[in-house]
Amino acid sequence: MVTVCFRVQKNGAHGETKLFTQNTHDLNLCPVRHWLSIVQRFVHLVGRDEHIPLAVYHDATVNRVRYLTSTDIEQQMRLLAAELHDLDPIRDAKDLARFSAHSLRVGACCVLQALGFEEHEIEKLLRWKSKTWQLYTHNLCVVSQKHNKAIFDASTMPQF
Repeated sequence: MVTVCFRVQKNGAHGETKLFTQNTHDLNLCPVRHWLSIVQRFVHLVGRDEHIPLAVYHDATVNRVRYLTSTDIEQQMRLLAAELHDLDPIRDAKDLARFSAHSLRVGACCVLQALGFEEHEIEKLLRWKSKTWQLYTHNLCVVSQKHNKAIFDASTMPQF
């Protein structure tokens, strides 16, 4: 188990703590293992300094430690999207611009909803303080399938 304290957050819930337990099904998807790796990398790069955010990396091009920013994440997301969807960075720039650091949270919401998680569970797990995440999940196949099943179930109900 690892308890993580999110000292500063975009949602304003500064100092919030979250418990992570081991994933015994797949070590490659284990949050405890990944948090420990992040902390080890941090200590290796900057030592023990609780005033510096954990999200740091070594930039070999300038041989120095840098903060991991939303721009860094955005660039990686767009590179991955271009490769995965066979998009050209110049010709398909408009499509690639839709991918951002926020895409990770939105994608997580879609996956959790598709797996049947309740609204309050999605909000708690992903630290949403509002219902805005629902704007991104309205057009999922699983929602359409549930709708179809509801229509079928209603059609088989006895007449009142």
